[in-house]
Amino acid sequence: MSIVRRLPVVGYERGVPASIAKVIERVSSRESRDRDQQRHYRGPHLSTGIATQQWWADEQDKIIWTWVNPKSMTWGMPLRGAVQKTKGGEVRFLWPRRHAKNKKKIYFDTFPVNIVFQSGNILTAIAQSTNLAGEHAGDVPPGLDDFYHFLELMNEPPLLDDGSDNWHVISYNSPVFPSITLKGWFDPQSLSMAEEAEGVYGVQWSATMFVHTTTPPVWNATELRRMFGSST
Repeated sequence: MSIVRRLPVVGYERGVPASIAKVIERVSSRESRDRDQQRHYRGPHLSTGIATQQWWADEQDKIIWTWVNPKSMTWGMPLRGAVQKTKGGEVRFLWPRRHAKNKKKIYFDTFPVNIVFQSGNILTAIAQSTNLAGEHAGDVPPGLDDFYHFLELMNEPPLLDDGSDNWHVISYNSPVFPSITLKGWFDPQSLSMAEEAEGVYGVQWSATMFVHTTTPPVWNATELRRMFGSST
């Protein structure tokens, strides 16, 4: 039985293009996917989806639906501010984003999220692929294929033909954030990888994404509560 359930899609019009929202909605509503039975994550939620904005819209076969969900995500959440030391103590300064369109001032800055991705055991998959005949013979282990596609994602141009930004967009689900979308850029200097031979043989790679927009916004408790179906 599939462990995928339908997730609430909330507020995608706020910072995430409708084309991306439609893809997430369609995938989240499927009864099953080819690899659900063997997927290496715990809990009734979707795998993490990673793509450029163009991939989400036009090249949906390139979207990375991770075989194994990230090992960890470390969130930095700085505010747009500074502290100045004075003779009497200190003075705190905060300033909102200039481009904020809503009435409430937003003091959160662009924030870094360091993500450690993992392939799972690739030796077992390689052995199975080698022993198979027919259409699956020689298949790349799915977790390793995620890594290959991530390298391709990092090499995609930052601008589209019309001059608009080709954002990196992640559809992420966890017990903390049951349904959240991150839009920003992976730091081009942050990507690193390691081959792991202890326990199971696999690949781990990490990269830091500087997040410009989240849907729902992380600074709005009401919107965050709606991920759990709350109306307040």
